[in-house]
Amino acid sequence: MKRDKELSKVYLRIDNGYGEFYDMSFSADGDNWSSGVLFSDEFLTPSILMPPGEYEIRFSIKARSGISAYYKKKGPFYTAVLVKPFTDTMIVFDNDTLASWQEDLKE
Repeated sequence: MKRDKELSKVYLRIDNGYGEFYDMSFSADGDNWSSGVLFSDEFLTPSILMPPGEYEIRFSIKARSGISAYYKKKGPFYTAVLVKPFTDTMIVFDNDTLASWQEDLKE
């Protein structure tokens, strides 16, 4: 599917801190969870590749408040995401409030 360009990118961003997403899984029905999340090849702007549909995403965060080698593991957290065909989107996690949401990708 990746070669056929059937997958859309869901970019990952952390506000009010630094860190990375890990231990990600997704569910279309809220009961059956797939841990087969496919990360894109991009390193500076991390993203996952997903087929179109409505999903609930479960993830954890390795977060730090400043530039440091020390981080705290936080999670798991849950957020809903709507993936549209051929349209990239973004999941935002706020390190201060621990809230997450979906935003349109601004280029």
